[in-house]
Amino acid sequence: MYDVKKCIDVIEKFKIFIDHPQEFYNVSVDIGGNGVVWNDDLDLSSEELWENGI
Repeated sequence: MYDVKKCIDVIEKFKIFIDHPQEFYNVSVDIGGNGVVWNDDLDLSSEELWENGI
């Protein structure tokens, strides 16, 4: 599990989820399985998920 709330507080691009929470559900696994992506500008690497996930 990974809490995206901390990203919303720190990373400007994640603030889209405040005004458009439905966008959160448009996530998919990155090509090659190396993280998750929402669009070309918004993603989380597998390293970030591993190091800071629960």
